[in-house]
Amino acid sequence: MGKSDKYYYQSKASEDDDDLDVDPNELIYSLEIVQQPLRARMCGFGDKDRRNVTPAPVLKLVAKMQDGKIVSASHLSKQAFVVTADLWLEDEVTERNLVLISSIPSSRTAAYSLQQAALAQESQLVVDQLGIHEHTPGGPSSYLSTTSSSITVESSSNASRMSIRNVIHDEGVGSAEDADTNEEQEYHRDNDTYVEQDLRELRELSAATPQARMEMSTRNLVGQIAVSGQVAPGLDDEISHIWFAFSILSIRTEGFFKIRFCLTDLMRIPEGGTSETICQVFSDTIHVQTPKKFEGTCDNNKIAIHLNKNCIRIPARKDEKKTRPGQIA
Repeated sequence: MGKSDKYYYQSKASEDDDDLDVDPNELIYSLEIVQQPLRARMCGFGDKDRRNVTPAPVLKLVAKMQDGKIVSASHLSKQAFVVTADLWLEDEVTERNLVLISSIPSSRTAAYSLQQAALAQESQLVVDQLGIHEHTPGGPSSYLSTTSSSITVESSSNASRMSIRNVIHDEGVGSAEDADTNEEQEYHRDNDTYVEQDLRELRELSAATPQARMEMSTRNLVGQIAVSGQVAPGLDDEISHIWFAFSILSIRTEGFFKIRFCLTDLMRIPEGGTSETICQVFSDTIHVQTPKKFEGTCDNNKIAIHLNKNCIRIPARKDEKKTRPGQIA
């Protein structure tokens, strides 16, 4: 037995399983999300401050024969299963995989960077004042923040810098706390030129080609977006399954999203061809929150803890094993 053999679970196939004549191409496959992601803190556009979705999404591959009998992972060992993840809105119709960098205020100062999330709503008001509309050519489109693949500016020539400031500093907008409002107004008074620069960027963006707009965008869902399967027993330890753990996934922007998971078998890809999706499943709604509103990370469930013990790494809260006095472990 090799040194690394201990890291791989060897399923105990029953006598009935040994007698099975299984053709992987004739099996019925489905993905089951055994640990649903619930929330995350938006990670912004930096490369260092990544905030993972919690709890980490964990999926189980279920393979059935035509008569409904579940097939053990031992019969699927030669198949190269991979699950990919991409981001969608709650309606499960509109993609949100890309976000347009130019439509979001850049971090010109440290103070601006800290207020970037809080000013996201104000940026939308500026876009509305300029008459920027979203045009979606047939079918779902990738998310480019407040703009899409086609952008038109109808009234930018009539919008002065003062009118933009009036929109930003409307007394009825963003005034949940007087202290925050006063701080934001003082900030904008010291950074009038930034409003003009953002307006110029939006005008340049409207005249850019689709390829140029694509180059100015970045992924909204970042991290480990493709995961290969790992074999481990289930909680009952009677049958082995193929599991997919997305331990490193982050979302850049605030909002309510769903993650779509698609199953692909690399063994089925013809030479020079492309992969085909065998099946797919959407997660529950994920609430991505700003740093101020973030409610904290979530604990792993029993299945994820069980898989951790079987060498499938799934991140857990640092205080998961440390129980405070008076708490139930």
